[in-house]
Amino acid sequence: MVELPAAEVADRSGVNRATVYRWWPTPADLLADAVAFHWDYRIDAPDTGSWEGDVRSAMTEAVALVDEPVERAIMAAMATGRYPEFNAVVTDAWTKSLPQWVGMVERAVDRGEVRPEVDPISVVNLMLAPLIATSLLGRRGTSLQDLEMLIELVYRATATPPER
Repeated sequence: MVELPAAEVADRSGVNRATVYRWWPTPADLLADAVAFHWDYRIDAPDTGSWEGDVRSAMTEAVALVDEPVERAIMAAMATGRYPEFNAVVTDAWTKSLPQWVGMVERAVDRGEVRPEVDPISVVNLMLAPLIATSLLGRRGTSLQDLEMLIELVYRATATPPER
């Protein structure tokens, strides 16, 4: 389990240690609530009314998210595989938010903007994976030029071809 001493949490929060234990009897409980709180302030899948607008909005917001120090630390901790309970908490939070992202792709399919054979989860992965890799492995933020290129690649890879 991730080291999360209740005493340190209490000190940093300015509350009594007993309060921390009353609300969160175990470090796993505290961690689950902390991740849930963090997740509540994450981005929601956009609905701009167009696939190109949704891709642009989602990827622009995702860049800001994955480049945050807290988010980068979460990704790094998960990548180590040393904290299976932590990974389970974060994965559970992501799984709960996934339907809204799938819905974003499905709306675009319904509007005829995305090819119907495209798998929505694969599209979400295509949107997020290069941003995460750049932030975590490249140890740098995604440049505006890189972001524009990635938006264009996702859009072109998924959009319904124009009629001839």
